[in-house]
Amino acid sequence: MPLAARFYELRVQKGLSQHDLAERTGFHTTYISRLENGEVIPSCQTLDVFAGAFDVPLYQLFYDREPPRTRWLTPHPSLEELAERPAGAQPDAGLVKRVKIAFHELASLLH
Repeated sequence: MPLAARFYELRVQKGLSQHDLAERTGFHTTYISRLENGEVIPSCQTLDVFAGAFDVPLYQLFYDREPPRTRWLTPHPSLEELAERPAGAQPDAGLVKRVKIAFHELASLLH
């Protein structure tokens, strides 16, 4: 489905007028009309604003179904699970976990 049609479809699904969407996004109704007619190509930042206004994840502006399953991907243990393994199994996991904790502590000090 073209992006223009998807924007129109989402707006109608959410029960929004172009004016409502303009208020939510800060874009003029003329821009929204041109977007829905395929006359403009929005930037990535603009797409993010519209995803927020539609209250949908960004991918749903392009893909109208649920995301494909990732069953073919091998599940990986978390960093915490790796750190709990014996040292010979994952020698760097403990170090990475300590670095992660240090970064979180540093980030909390900066905020």
